[in-house]
Amino acid sequence: MKGFGLLGTIVLAASSWAGESLTLEEALKLAKTNNGTLKAAASDIKAATARKAQATSALFPSLTPAFSFSKTKNEQGNSTIGGTTFEFEQTATQARINWRILDSGERLTQIRSAREGEAAQVAQSRQTYRQVIFGVHQQYIETLRAQELESLADYQFKRAETVLEQTKARVNVGDAARREILQAQADTLNASVNVITAKNRVDTNAATLKSQIGLQKDFERPVLSPYKVEIDSPAELSKAVEVGMTIRPDLIARRRNIGSTQQSLRSAQIGASLQWSLDYTDTTFFTPTNGNNQNISFLLSYPLFDGGNARSGVAIQRANLESATATLTQAERDARSEIESAFITFSQNKSRAEAAEKALEAAKLNFEATTESRRLGASDLIEVLTAQVSLATAESNRIDAKYDLLISQLRLQLATGMPIPGEDN
Repeated sequence: MKGFGLLGTIVLAASSWAGESLTLEEALKLAKTNNGTLKAAASDIKAATARKAQATSALFPSLTPAFSFSKTKNEQGNSTIGGTTFEFEQTATQARINWRILDSGERLTQIRSAREGEAAQVAQSRQTYRQVIFGVHQQYIETLRAQELESLADYQFKRAETVLEQTKARVNVGDAARREILQAQADTLNASVNVITAKNRVDTNAATLKSQIGLQKDFERPVLSPYKVEIDSPAELSKAVEVGMTIRPDLIARRRNIGSTQQSLRSAQIGASLQWSLDYTDTTFFTPTNGNNQNISFLLSYPLFDGGNARSGVAIQRANLESATATLTQAERDARSEIESAFITFSQNKSRAEAAEKALEAAKLNFEATTESRRLGASDLIEVLTAQVSLATAESNRIDAKYDLLISQLRLQLATGMPIPGEDN
């Protein structure tokens, strides 16, 4: 579902802040470069890849050159001829090839376990990456929301001042009671408090955004640039659930972890049963003498008694597999619930945004009509202030509904595993 009026091309406008411009694309780029959580996730992938390479290396022969040097000094005493000292130096060089040609399956199970572990880590790191990207979007949007609410608070304060001046003028000409000035003054002071609160909210959100993306530049407020958002989201709840249960990286990670645990169980079972191996060794000596030794050995073993160690290892891995399976089942239930909640919230916010637009239009007309009536002497201050409060509420509700709608769609993308803008750049 691409575009639908309010959300399809929402333009998040920037106000005239003093500072340096920061676009969403720049914020995402900074996060990808500086965010510590993303760096840790990348390192986790490297470690998993190295573990797979380490396990795979067991299939290949190993070549080990060796060099040794020794010096021996021996002193012996003799009462007749005096002491005697013997010194002996020896240098030895050799190269050895070791290769396990065949075994009872230990190496293959370890390789398969490492491969599943790597795939699980890649998927989990992908989920971490998506969460960070979503967090940058969310914080950027929250800062824009605070910025717009700050502009609105400034406008409402000026509007309250206008009403106060009008009230004073009517009192001066004897067209209104002097006590109405007190009411208008109180409304203006409340509006000034709202300006301070809105400013603090902007500064707090901007600071959080700077921390999240690792922004090092020393200025108080980055100026957030306007941008447009177009996102494809599932149009039906059933489709959203189907997509999410299939492509969510965290669920994929849990499924691959089960595969890794299954291989670990298989490895433990091999260790508790009859084992065999065929090894080849070739050692070539270069100094102090030349020579070569070759050896082929076959080993067959069975853990007849080990105090229950091997059987306990199997029991541990079987329990780990049962735990991972149960955890996946619950994770799938939680994911389904999260997708349903995100879809419902998104749908409700869409309706809420549309209703907020209509409410704002009605509040504007009501305020204009009331102030005009007041100007003509057909209404009192209370009616004007009531209309002003209704308009202020409608204006704030529209801003909140607009940004809540955008965040809820991004959250739906996160919940279903579908692409978040900037994720693949």
